[in-house]
Amino acid sequence: MALTERNEIVSRNVYEDGRIQIRTDTIVERDGKFLSRTIHRSWANPGDDKTKMAPEIKRIADVEHTQAKTDAYKANMKALLEI
Repeated sequence: MALTERNEIVSRNVYEDGRIQIRTDTIVERDGKFLSRTIHRSWANPGDDKTKMAPEIKRIADVEHTQAKTDAYKANMKALLEI
């Protein structure tokens, strides 16, 4: 009885401000037969550390997270915190 667990990036949504929403499914199988699926959503925001991102997300972030978008995102977050 081999119990296996794997993570799959199921979807990636890129927003105008450069944020990337990531849906990762954790799939558990026993002897190749499906047991369960857990869904996790996370974000890659402009200015985030890219070294811990999955390679396919890093490639998107390298294109989307321009300096202009990073500066605008940080300014927007600062303004929201001041409210």
